[in-house]
Amino acid sequence: MKLLKCNQVKELSNNELLKDKSRTEISICGTITSTIQIPTKSNPYKFIRFITLEDETGTIDCVCFDREIKKFDKLLQINNQVIITGEKFIDREEPQTPIIMQNVKLAK
Repeated sequence: MKLLKCNQVKELSNNELLKDKSRTEISICGTITSTIQIPTKSNPYKFIRFITLEDETGTIDCVCFDREIKKFDKLLQINNQVIITGEKFIDREEPQTPIIMQNVKLAK
């Protein structure tokens, strides 16, 4: 799978992905610039973490759910350079939807 830059993800969401797919798997590399973790509405003991990933072309938002937070917590820290693999859900009314994280590893 080809790694994308932040601005390429936006280009994909605006053009190719809107043809007939509602989601697609992507991998993106960048530096984590911010994280916010909040409890879920249904269970205050489970969390959602919102992450902003940045590279030289721009930024993109990612969402990490409780299971992945527990699995990748040490990697999901500010200033870490990471490769995130996940799904990009496409909503015709809002093309800037976040990446739903499935896997994270440190970039070398």
